[in-house]
Amino acid sequence: MGMTKPAKKIASREELAKLKKEFHAVTLMREISENPENRTEVVVSMETCGIKAGARDTMLAFVDEVAANGLEQVSVLAASCAGNCDAEPVIEIKMPGRSPVRYKNVDVATAKEIVKEHLVLGNIVERAKM
Repeated sequence: MGMTKPAKKIASREELAKLKKEFHAVTLMREISENPENRTEVVVSMETCGIKAGARDTMLAFVDEVAANGLEQVSVLAASCAGNCDAEPVIEIKMPGRSPVRYKNVDVATAKEIVKEHLVLGNIVERAKM
């Protein structure tokens, strides 16, 4: 089981580009599936406002928790701006056969709760729902 690292300030566009590549490498493995129609997606808004609000740590927490729970049919993906700067980090859960669910202000603790409640048990975390 991986541990979430503390946030590090991003000092340049080059560092942001490097971070994006790292997340792409981590999430690319999760995108490959024998049954893509059965894949669940956790989409993390990773634009400047999201990253400033802690989306990097939130995304790492999702990656760690998905792996720790053996959720092989779940992809954790980075996305562009969600258009809700005041609610960042914004997460969208897309599960096959269900309407997408968006969560607001998702910190590391909330990410862990969403994995347990929503992804494992199928219950929406109402207190964080948009």
